[in-house]
Amino acid sequence: MSFFTNIENNLIALKTLEVNHQASEYAELLSEALQIGVSVHQEMQGPLRPVRVHE
Repeated sequence: MSFFTNIENNLIALKTLEVNHQASEYAELLSEALQIGVSVHQEMQGPLRPVRVHE
């Protein structure tokens, strides 16, 4: 294996790690956004309050 092939393989490995890290960060942000959305939805669907009709 030549010196340049070794460098190329190392650069490819580093780029793969970077892409995997970015994908993990994106997945974490997406999960947090989903949790926030679910929480908001649950708050909006809270118990119904009786409506008072003024006569």
